[in-house]
Parts: sequence; structure tokens; C-alpha cells
Amino acid sequence: MLLHFTAKSGYSTIKWTDYAKLRDNVQHHIEGTLPSGAFEMLHRIEEAVDSGGTTLEAYRLHHELIKAWYGLAKRAPQEMAIGNRTLAIVLGLFARTVGRHTLPVTEVGLQLPNNEAGYLCNCFRDTFRMLFALTATAQPGDVITVTRVGYTKPNDKDQAAA
Repeated sequence: MLLHFTAKSGYSTIKWTDYAKLRDNVQHHIEGTLPSGAFEMLHRIEEAVDSGGTTLEAYRLHHELIKAWYGLAKRAPQEMAIGNRTLAIVLGLFARTVGRHTLPVTEVGLQLPNNEAGYLCNCFRDTFRMLFALTATAQPGDVITVTRVGYTKPNDKDQAAA
């Protein structure tokens, strides 16, 4: 599944997992494992995953990204985390998970990123670059739309058969 972002300054598309891993690590390392409200725009991107699309305040998203970059720059790649919902989807479990908790990837047997730069923020470099490019000139009142591309939600029969 992909997420397509459209702003006044342009458009771009990323893999859903790239966004989810960034959000999960912000939540784990900066927010204390649960959403705190300090990264509302970053978390609201998830609405596009669930409902097909959402509109965000581009200016606020830009400032949240700055805080996220600097917060993750204090961490080593070996501290990579993943959210329980992201993990369930990555493993192909389409049932809705309960809660919004995160945990270190090493606790669930996932491979750590190969990051020569040595900072966790660099594991998300491409996602940060894309989002910074779309929001760099944003002013209060500017919006960015996010649309889900290429995902078919399993129906109840598929879930029952699993």
C-alpha cells in the first residue's frame, strides 16, 4: 500500500510502511510509547490508511517533523521500535489490534536497519526528505492531502477464514 501526498508545493508517494515506522519511532522514543498529542498531524496520516484519505495542516506537520528529526537524532539505530498495529499488518494479520503500544524491534525478532550514519533519524531519511520538501514553504492555513493507494481491505469472510 502507498500513501500519496499532495501539497501546494508538489506531490509525492511513499510506502505505508515507511510512514508507519517513522510514526512508531516518534511515538516510542519521543512520546513515551503512546500518542501524546504532540505529533497530531503525524498520527493523523494514519486516517488515510483507515479511510482512504485525510487532510492535514501542512505548517503544523512541518514543525512536528522538525521535532521528530531532532528527537530521533539522539537515538542509535539499534533502538528501532515498531507499533503493535504496524507489526500485525507487516506479519499479515489483518485483525484490528488493541491499543497503540510500541516495542523495540529486537523484542519481536525483526532485523535492525543497516544504518551507517549511526542515528535513528537517518533510518527515515527518505521519508523525512519527502515530507520536508512538501511542507518547507507551508504557511498557517496551508493543507496537505494524503490518499491511500493500492490497498484492498480484506472482507469479513477473508478474516473468518484466516
